[in-house]
Amino acid sequence: MERVKLELNLDNQLYAPGDHVTGTVRLHAPYDVPADRLTAHFSGKATVWFQEYEKTQTYTASKEMADEELVLWRFVPAGQLLENSAEENSAVIPTPCVYRFRFLVPHSAATSFSYPSSPGHVRYFVKASLSLFGDVLYTAEQQVSIVAPNRVLRSVASRPKNHQKTFSFNKGRSVEVECRLEKAYFTSVEKVPMEIRIQNRWKQSLKYVHINVVRRLDCQGAHEKYEEVTLKKVYNHDCTGVGLPAHLTKIPVNDSVTFRPDLNLPALTPNFAVDDIMRLEYFIKIAIGRAHNFVIAEMMIPIQIVSEVVDKDLNANEDSVSDKENVDLDAPLIDFSTPTNHYNPFLSPLATVDLLA
Repeated sequence: MERVKLELNLDNQLYAPGDHVTGTVRLHAPYDVPADRLTAHFSGKATVWFQEYEKTQTYTASKEMADEELVLWRFVPAGQLLENSAEENSAVIPTPCVYRFRFLVPHSAATSFSYPSSPGHVRYFVKASLSLFGDVLYTAEQQVSIVAPNRVLRSVASRPKNHQKTFSFNKGRSVEVECRLEKAYFTSVEKVPMEIRIQNRWKQSLKYVHINVVRRLDCQGAHEKYEEVTLKKVYNHDCTGVGLPAHLTKIPVNDSVTFRPDLNLPALTPNFAVDDIMRLEYFIKIAIGRAHNFVIAEMMIPIQIVSEVVDKDLNANEDSVSDKENVDLDAPLIDFSTPTNHYNPFLSPLATVDLLA
């Protein structure tokens, strides 16, 4: 016998703050199902959960991103429709049936974020529930992907950045690392145009050089029993990286090498922050030593992951010539396409750029 099946489908796979999450709820059954209420609930929450002190202390935090419920159908007894009716109908929902839903994504919604073993998550769901007398009988749920747009002008993203650091050791020995990034803003899944120069003045040759992207998540939570006690924790996750080119097996003493690593960015969530809970950042790490377990120097270079690199400022009104005469020189060149608030992921010194610089 065919079973009762409640289905929920979204119209799109990706949404942005200010968009409407739309879709359908379908009920399939070989008979009219006893029920008095069908609802759809759109929810979103940023959560942090981690343990410290040998897992004896738990810290948590959460912030609501979205919470809206729609009643798609409800049973109305015939007695309420016809005052002179003495007969009450049974609480059933006719099948098959299809209902539409529509939810507004709040402008303050943060970007969806989650990865295995992460202490912090930002998740959104649409859940349909069919109930009778307050008891939920059937449910269907879909996760919603939200990306808060953060864009940067191509003229800003393509500016090269030079990073240099000297690691000093005993007896005047040192290792000098210089890295030139052809840009500091990236979109997910692209090649990193960079050039690295390493000067070895250490006592031995350097046989290990590894370059990779580090995902850094800064979390803050309150003690589960004593909410006034808070703790900040930094979690670093190393993505897959690359080493020296095949033709370079080592860097001899008093020698210098220059090479361009073939480093590609994995699928990464753009930088974002949720006030007082978490902040997501990215770095390029250059590790140098004799082996993977004998590293003598590490260099961390901050980078920004954005959703899109654009050729023009989307906030500029090109239809009005007078707008060009009244340019706000203090306006940042990064467009978030949402009102300025503490959920925007790039409100930091790295994201403020002078228009005439």
